[in-house]
Parts: sequence; structure tokens; C-alpha cells
Amino acid sequence: MLKSIIEKFKKGENAKNSLIALVLKMSGVGLLFLLTLFLTNNFDANLVGQYSFSRSILLILGGISILGAEQSIIYYAGYLKSKNALNNLKSIYLKTITLIIYSSLSLIIIAYLINEDFINSFFEVNNPYGLIKKVVLYLFSHSVMMLNIEVFRSLNKIILSEFFRNIMRYALFFVCAYLLLIQNLEHYLVDVYLICFGILAFITSILVYLEFRKLGEIDKKLQIRTKEIFYTSYPMALNAMTFFLMQSTDVILLGKFETYNVVAYYDTAVRIASLTLMGVMSVNVVVAPKIAEIYSKKDMEGISQLFKSSIKLMLILSTPAVLFLFFFSNFVLGLFGEDYKSASTALLILVGAQYLTTFMGIAGTYMNMTGKQRILHKILLFAFFLNVILNYVFIPIWGMAGSALATGITIVAWHSIAIGIIYKKDKIAIF
Repeated sequence: MLKSIIEKFKKGENAKNSLIALVLKMSGVGLLFLLTLFLTNNFDANLVGQYSFSRSILLILGGISILGAEQSIIYYAGYLKSKNALNNLKSIYLKTITLIIYSSLSLIIIAYLINEDFINSFFEVNNPYGLIKKVVLYLFSHSVMMLNIEVFRSLNKIILSEFFRNIMRYALFFVCAYLLLIQNLEHYLVDVYLICFGILAFITSILVYLEFRKLGEIDKKLQIRTKEIFYTSYPMALNAMTFFLMQSTDVILLGKFETYNVVAYYDTAVRIASLTLMGVMSVNVVVAPKIAEIYSKKDMEGISQLFKSSIKLMLILSTPAVLFLFFFSNFVLGLFGEDYKSASTALLILVGAQYLTTFMGIAGTYMNMTGKQRILHKILLFAFFLNVILNYVFIPIWGMAGSALATGITIVAWHSIAIGIIYKKDKIAIF
């Protein structure tokens, strides 16, 4: 069996690229593990909690400011490849940057107009409004960095894309956090975390420019207007925003009911549980442009085969991490400090739920790449409200475990609904 698996990876382009992406993601997770270990052992739990809270806010507001551009650029790349006009991606990129500028400025204005007392009174944690004000100033940098990473992916530069996604954004912050520690400037942890996105946005923008120079002239007969890009992007933006809201609801609501210390313990468990998603994300990175390209050609048999092979790859790549965490959850959490073991039950719940979604393949990516963005948005919106309600009910009763249970139920529910709709609409035999 092992020999058969190895042969599949040797022969299949998707398998090869997925394996490359997985290796980089594993390296990134290892780096993130070391970073989290470094932060939890050298910085006060209150500061780590502020960093975790800021990170969650950035995920939510970043999903709004980028306007779904990171998904639409992949969609358009697949569409343009099917028309042999990939050169036109340059024009789409520049128009997308303009949209991001407007959205980022709008969010800054809104954030600074919101009543400070209203925000601070909603959370139990100290001065959340100050953290939100810091975050919004770096939304443009974060969005540009994420867009550039997806441009690399659209141009089939998988290694470059995953290097910045999984290595550079953690490595740079790691180095800066270490410098803060030796200079006794730990209180600037959140500021430095955000500044790193500005640096990475600058570096990746230069690399995108160099990649675009390699492409030929734009085909003016196949121009795509800014308005059309917006109409394609904004449903994806709504999906991304809802998805990030759903991802961050548990951490943010813990900040309402618990202290920064508990937020830090739980957020660490969430990060560790993300190990089980590496295989899923590695496959999605590779197949998203291919889904858009094959679907544009109306090759449903090709789509069906891609779907099935993707599920198999996800299972092969995810299972080892799941088994490891189920057997060694306490040991792993204990590495971050004895108090972090209190998140053990939450970790096991999250791991179990995420592994169940592996069997549902690339449902979200498929819907985004095949014109079903609005349907996906309705599913995610339902999931978000379900997540909020369950967190409000479960956290006061079971604390971190309740938050994990709410999140686990939600992610399994929305994946199941998406799979049902895909089968009903496109008649794809997924399993």
C-alpha cells in the first residue's frame, strides 16, 4: 500500500504539488509551534492574550478589507488560462489593489468613529478598542500581502506562495519578538506583529512585479472591468469575512467571558489543532486554480475525478497528525506550560471535528471557484450565527471545552450542507 501511495505522488502533478505545499506547511507549523512556545514561555500571558485577540480581529477585518480578492484572483487566473490569456492577470491585479485601498480606508474611518466606551464595555479584557485601532492601520498591508501570495499561487509558483504564507510571516515576527525580549521591550509585541505585515507586503509586491514582467502584453479584447471584478469578488469577500468571523468567534467570545490568560490557553489549542488541516489546505492550494479552469471548460467528469482524488490526498496527508494529537495532546500542550494543559479537552474536540471535515473534501473551495459564491455565503452566514449562539450557550457552562464544542459542531454542519448542495446541483458523486 505504501508503495502504491508513493507511486501516486511521483506520477500525479496535483499530488506532487500538494506534497510540496504540505512540506512547507509542516515547516510553517513547526515554526509557529516554536514561536508559540517562545512567546508563552518568555512573555506574560496577558501580552500573549493581547496578541491572540489582535490576531483574531485582524482575521475578521482583513477578510473585509481584501474584498475576496485573494479568491477572485485565483478564479480569474483559471478563467484566463482556459482562454489562453493569462497575461491579462496584470490588469485585474491593479484594479483589485484599487478596490482594497478604498475598503481599507473605509474601515479605518469607521473604526475611529466608533464609540470607545461602547467597545470597551462589551469585552471583559482590558482596552480592546486600543488594539482594534492599531489593527485597522495595517489592514491594507495585510490584504496586499495575502493578495500577492495568491498571485504566486495563480501563476503556479506554489513554492514561493507557500514560503511566504507559512515561513516568512512567522519567521519575521519570531526574529522581531526575540529582539523585543533582549531589549526589554516586550510591551511592543502587538505593534511589531502588525508592522511585520507592512514589511512582507513590500517584499511580495516587488516579487509580483518581477513575475508580471515575465508575462506578455495584455489582450485588450479580453478586458475585465473593475465593476465586474467587484461583483465577482464581493460574494467571496462576504464568504471570507463570514468564515474568519466564524474562525474567530470562539476566541473573541472567550475574551468576553474569560481573561486574557484563558484566551491564550485556548488559542494555543486552536493553533495546535490546525495541524490536522495541513493536508486539507495543501490540497486546496493546488486544486483551486484547476477547479476554475476545468469548470470553465464544462468538464464535469474531470471535476468529479479531481474531487475524489483530492479527498484521498487529504486523508493520506491528514491522518498522521490526527493520530499524533489524539495520543499526545497533553504532552504537546504541556510544552507551552503546565497551565496550558487545561485546554486538552478543547484540543481533542477541535481535532475530531476538523478530521470529520476532511471526508468532505474541497467543498468550500469548489463553490467559490464555480460561481456558487452566493450559495456558500448563505451557508457560512447560517454557520456563523449558529456558532455565535452555541458559544454564548456553551462557554458559560463548559468554558474552553464549550467553545471548542460549539466550533466543532458548526464546521461539521456547514461542510455537510455544502456537500449536499454540490451533489444536488452538479450531480458529482463525491464519495
